[in-house]
Amino acid sequence: MTDPRPELPDHISVPLADAVRGCPGVVDLHGGPFGTVATHLPGRRVVGVRLGVDPGSAERTGAEARRSTHVDVHVVGRHPHPIAEIADQVRAAVRGVVPDAGITVTVEDYR
Repeated sequence: MTDPRPELPDHISVPLADAVRGCPGVVDLHGGPFGTVATHLPGRRVVGVRLGVDPGSAERTGAEARRSTHVDVHVVGRHPHPIAEIADQVRAAVRGVVPDAGITVTVEDYR
């Protein structure tokens, strides 16, 4: 059986977090319910960014498997930016780091 996990190193979450924090409509990253949205690195966590595999991609291999990387990002939105605009900004920031990833954006709070 082929390992369906993304072929990206876990440390990619650090530039992803930095890119998302640079969005004008984002106050900061958010850990989600009970702080469960995070990437665990040796000695620390990158809160608000979780890397995974797109649902239904377990049978893909090689380049197909790389394209099945999924990035889950949870943020605190900045008023007065509309939530849809914030989501578009976050998706663009993530694509700047991981171009072929599937992306889910959740605006957990709005300030």
